[in-house]
Amino acid sequence: MRSPSSEEILAIWEAALAEHPIDRALTIAAAFSGHTKQTLAQLPVGVRDSLLFQARECVFGPKLEAFAACPACAGSMEFEVAINELPLSECGDLEIGAAQDRVFETVDGQSFRLPNSYDLAAIAGVEDAGEAERLLVRRCVLNIECEPDEHALDAVNRAIAECDPAGDLELAVTCPRCGQRWTEVLDIATFFWRELSSFAKRLICEVDVLARAYGWPEREILNLSPARRAMYLELVTGS
Repeated sequence: MRSPSSEEILAIWEAALAEHPIDRALTIAAAFSGHTKQTLAQLPVGVRDSLLFQARECVFGPKLEAFAACPACAGSMEFEVAINELPLSECGDLEIGAAQDRVFETVDGQSFRLPNSYDLAAIAGVEDAGEAERLLVRRCVLNIECEPDEHALDAVNRAIAECDPAGDLELAVTCPRCGQRWTEVLDIATFFWRELSSFAKRLICEVDVLARAYGWPEREILNLSPARRAMYLELVTGS
């Protein structure tokens, strides 16, 4: 996993700006990992998201600053998430190659594969969450001789969660004010995109200020180290 330059981050942000969130996640993962979007789209969601966590760590460090609102008292809280403590998937080239076609089996003998980005795209237009989940699991069931009943689908759904925990991360949260406990979904694709967007917009503002002050082109400004760029901004703005 490589760490892109400021200029490359702006290019990634611009390329992903108008995309659907599923395509956007693939664009970002591809830019950082060097794999094609087609390859990444065939990976289990947990493997794709693990790559996004690695990419996020390259840019912003190993800890996430998260926020949540208590469902009981509505109080807002901030908490830290360490990436190395999450149940992420191995993401080496060998693991990625093996993950695409891996087949699993429930205790009842039902074969299944793990959901990938193509599966997410197939259910993207389904508004009912329960129906979307059922359709997603149904797409992952293999070697079907007859339509699986709800019991079989539930068994596969539980097995998917066990085999690919990074595909649907939930964090246990406790409110420091009232003691309420609940879980929050950690969607790294959305989380990382928001951070990248804020960073890209800040870079554009810095380029605007320095270009107006010194007449430098965008590339020269972005090629400055963050420390030097900050010093020039301080000279221009007087702060």
